[in-house]
Amino acid sequence: SRGAKEVFLIEKEHKAFNVLKNNHQKLSQKYNEEVKLRPIKLLKDDFLTWLKNYLPKENDILFFDPPYEKHDLYLNFLVELKRLDYL
Repeated sequence: SRGAKEVFLIEKEHKAFNVLKNNHQKLSQKYNEEVKLRPIKLLKDDFLTWLKNYLPKENDILFFDPPYEKHDLYLNFLVELKRLDYL
């Protein structure tokens, strides 16, 4: 979106991942010829596990949107960002 060179959608929950996959397929079929889509990679994984192997690049944007009641995920996310020296 908005000029991104690549996009990763990471979802560990099976049902939500299938919704993302289905929506991606539908949008690709509908708009692939009309709009040049950026590469979108769907990963069925735990975001924090993925983040531990992530190598930040300049101008990368991370959008983190866990269930609101999972307070520990927010703290773990910030700990990983600090470890990566991302902030």
